[in-house]
Amino acid sequence: MIGIQYAQAGQLSASDPPAVNKQKNEYMKMLDQQCEQSVKAIDLKVKSECEFLRSKAEQQKKSYVMNVDLETKKTEGYMTQKAEEEKMAIRQQVQTQKATLEQEAMRLCVEWENKKAQETMEKTQADMAKKSNEMQQKMNEDMQVYEDTLATSTDSDFFGN
Repeated sequence: MIGIQYAQAGQLSASDPPAVNKQKNEYMKMLDQQCEQSVKAIDLKVKSECEFLRSKAEQQKKSYVMNVDLETKKTEGYMTQKAEEEKMAIRQQVQTQKATLEQEAMRLCVEWENKKAQETMEKTQADMAKKSNEMQQKMNEDMQVYEDTLATSTDSDFFGN
């Protein structure tokens, strides 16, 4: 089986969604290229082996025509099946890597969004607390003016003014 050097989980390192997506797309492109190269190498290998097998079969046909043709078809079928299994395994590995990259990119984006939402919420809470304090202070001042007015008017009513 021909190996591929895959991107490892944890390679995305950007701090904002556009950069994460750019890195993710670059890694996905690299994975697609590696997959294509591996598939071509497998096809070339199968083609070369099949050509060798057919050449050998032609040399033996004089005495073993029917047996060699049957054996050749069996072997080609096995090799093709094996090659398809290898291709499928490579494609599955690539899909797994893509899914991992996608999940990591999504996680980083969610973390970034959560951080921004937290910062916004903290600012809003601070603004609300400030406004609440200002309103409380204003209410206390108004209450003091009211109490002073009430005390003054009560004193003058009491003394008959």
